[in-house]
Amino acid sequence: MNEYEQQAQDFLKKTNTKFSVRFLENGFHFTNDKEERDIYQVKLEKNGREFVFNFGTSINDTQKRLREYINNNGLIQQRQEEDLKLWDCKVIKNQEIKPTAYDILAGLTTYQPEDNIDDFAGAYGYYKPSEAIRVFEAVNKEYNELCKLFSADEMEMLSEIN
Repeated sequence: MNEYEQQAQDFLKKTNTKFSVRFLENGFHFTNDKEERDIYQVKLEKNGREFVFNFGTSINDTQKRLREYINNNGLIQQRQEEDLKLWDCKVIKNQEIKPTAYDILAGLTTYQPEDNIDDFAGAYGYYKPSEAIRVFEAVNKEYNELCKLFSADEMEMLSEIN
């Protein structure tokens, strides 16, 4: 286990948080996705509360996990990239190839987003109003759900996972 994953595991242990990840599908996770990626359901549970959300891995991580699976299991070794994209979901759907606690926890929203949509759009470079509103609402929802699970001190600890 590397030091980054150790940070995530330490956080989960110190905060008595249960963490689980379940593969859902290989598909388009973000509105603007042009390539499919692995999509997982993540559940954080603490003190009878839970926060469940979907997590899309990077395209690179999706392909990397597939290559590792192929190599580690003696499957067809000389697939072209185009074939890999068509084949990946069918091969790894039920396998234990998942993002780590660090992969997920390090990217969560641990600070209060801007107060209004205009400030948010300006700070993050959104020019299309519908996209700015969608992301603004999602970021605020994530932050509020995390605040229901974790104290201010725990949110600070979470923000230090890097």
